[in-house]
Amino acid sequence: MRSFSTILLATLGTSLAHADAANEHRGFYLRMNAGPGFSSMRADDADLTLSGGGVGLSAAVGGAVARNFILFGEIFVHATPQGRFSSDSPSVWT
Repeated sequence: MRSFSTILLATLGTSLAHADAANEHRGFYLRMNAGPGFSSMRADDADLTLSGGGVGLSAAVGGAVARNFILFGEIFVHATPQGRFSSDSPSVWT
């Protein structure tokens, strides 16, 4: 068992030492996403429900501050433009 762990550590060390430079993360970082979604939210204390389809958008921008270390900020939004509100309590709508 000891020889197996020694071989495993030697193999890992060798593969990490010879990492391909093409796989390094350097420079500018940008990630953007968009897609459909569905929302379902409920406020129990107000007996209020919102549900419906929508769209989600996000963008992350940053850069590599060190070798293989990226620092970025992200903003995202999910909109439900045709959301359906419902409530069993008449006091919510007044």
